Amino acid sequence: MPDSDLGEGQKTEAEARHLYVFLRTAIVFGALATGTAITVRALVRRHRVSPTAARGALIRLADDGLVSQEPGGDVVVSDGSPRS
Repeated sequence: MPDSDLGEGQKTEAEARHLYVFLRTAIVFGALATGTAITVRALVRRHRVSPTAARGALIRLADDGLVSQEPGGDVVVSDGSPRS
């Protein structure tokens, strides 16, 4: 089904899933180094996704242990080893 046929909620979920896979791959394979800051604003601008989708992808990455939220709200790449 093309994205244009999806409802707004489904489109956001699809965007979040695609962004999550992209970022997870970049972290695991070292394209995003440990300590690299990731902002919702940068993800929205670079990947043309909604802020909700960007936050959803970051939450999933945090659940996997691939990013962490620092004091002050910055999200940074962890060591690249996903939690099982």
